Amino acid sequence: SSAYPDAWLVMIAIGTTKGAGSRLLRPVVKFVQGKIEPTNEALYPSFVTKLSIVGSILVIMVRKRMLDFSTPEVLLFVACVGSV
Repeated sequence: SSAYPDAWLVMIAIGTTKGAGSRLLRPVVKFVQGKIEPTNEALYPSFVTKLSIVGSILVIMVRKRMLDFSTPEVLLFVACVGSV
């Protein structure tokens, strides 16, 4: 975020990839192996992927001081929602 502070889409994509990386990388690995599956995480996102997107957006909004929460509070909220 320090190199390009206004590149929200890139920060969200990186946060989502870090949060749900194995689920997003699995279709690529299957394609390289020659096994093409009709389901795709980008087209039909799972709960983990959706939670990673929301968490990335919330952390960015806290870092940009658009929300009046601290980063640990947001992470605790995302963890509580994810554990339900």
